Parts: sequence; C-alpha cells; structure tokens
Amino acid sequence: MIEIVLRDNTDLGNIDMRDILHDGVEAVSAHLIDHLGNYTLYAPAPSPTYTRTGDLGRHWTYQITSTSNAIVSTLGNAVRSRKTGRSYGPYVMDPQEQAAHMAARGWPTTDDIATDQEQPARRLFDAVVNRGIS
Repeated sequence: MIEIVLRDNTDLGNIDMRDILHDGVEAVSAHLIDHLGNYTLYAPAPSPTYTRTGDLGRHWTYQITSTSNAIVSTLGNAVRSRKTGRSYGPYVMDPQEQAAHMAARGWPTTDDIATDQEQPARRLFDAVVNRGIS
C-alpha cells in the first residue's frame, strides 16, 4: 500500500489529484515494464543449445483503468510462440502458472521482479506525485 500525506499548507485549489495519481501509477507501470522486459537481468543464462529471441521482453504491456475509488494498472504479456502461435509468457514468468522446469532453472516470476523493484517504484511514485502537487 502506498500512503500519500498532504500537509496542511498544501493548497489543493487548482490540483487535480486524480490526474496526478494516474501519472504516478503510469510511471510505476512503465518502470516495471522496463524491468520485466529486460528479464535477462534476472533470468539464468540460456542453455548452450538455445538462442533467445527477446520476444518475451518486447511483449509486455500495461493498461490503466480508473473507477470512482481506484486507479489500477494491469500488466500483461501477449507473447506467442513463433512456431505454434501459442501463448507462453505465463509458463515462463507467472507466479501461479510458471512451469516447474523454469522455476528449477531459476527464472524469476513477475512477483519476484515486482518485489525487487518495490522500493524504486515507491520512490518514483512519490517523486511524480510530489512534482504534481508542487
């Protein structure tokens, strides 16, 4: 959970907090996409018989939705096999669907990378929000 505290001397007269919070969520989403897309920083080296295509890294996306009481960013990966056309991202990095052999090789899940990036993401969110209310 991220807590935002506005001091008593903050003038909110012309500030649209919803837009500012949206900008913070968008910045964090883009940051996480950068790290998920650059999975080679976290993943084990490929086996000698395998050449990485980079497709998994290039197919990360996010979508931001707003409701009356929340701003939610959903990150996903639409990568498909070049040979079969089947989706394979979840079997590589999804915490619930990761294939046992990928886990055994040391592949990180999306949760692992999100946890690794939690503090930098919080600092980024705070910076964007603080810039918006300054």
